[in-house]
Amino acid sequence: MVLGFHGCDEETGLRLIGNTGNIVKSRNTYDWLGHGFYLWENNYDRAWEWACNHREHPFVVGAVLSLGLCLDFTDSRFTQRLSDIYPKYAEDMASQGKVLPRNFDARTDANKDKLVRNLDCSVIEYLLNYDGMPYYDTVRGAFEEGGPAFPGAAIKKKTHIQISVRNDDCIKGFFLPRKPAGNR
Repeated sequence: MVLGFHGCDEETGLRLIGNTGNIVKSRNTYDWLGHGFYLWENNYDRAWEWACNHREHPFVVGAVLSLGLCLDFTDSRFTQRLSDIYPKYAEDMASQGKVLPRNFDARTDANKDKLVRNLDCSVIEYLLNYDGMPYYDTVRGAFEEGGPAFPGAAIKKKTHIQISVRNDDCIKGFFLPRKPAGNR
């Protein structure tokens, strides 16, 4: 079992906690882990920060979930699958006369974080839908983001693990989390 936190607006969060609404999955072309319901693993603060930057009435809902069959990019055998499928993906795109999507910086900050992940999303979705691949319930990845934690550090301030839930049955329940001391 894993704890995840979802940044959203208050209305959405209360519907999820009250089990009165559907789980809405993101289907953006730039989603970091392909399409799914996004959670920050064990990271209330990052979910809160995201909600504050993207929602008028920010809210965080907690989720208890099982990863099920997980395409886990913190495990090198799964990142190898991306490396192995990429040439086939690029070949298929070329044969259809399509230009490969690209990842790029969403803003001009000093960190140069690739926040718009069109290529990553497209390759992950290609892998997930490739004939013969198993159905994955979740996709999980670790991301370095933000500036250094201190001068000269290789550790980034916003490093996090995200989970994209593709199978709603992996979510065992939602809850109203206690706000960490810094967010009261």
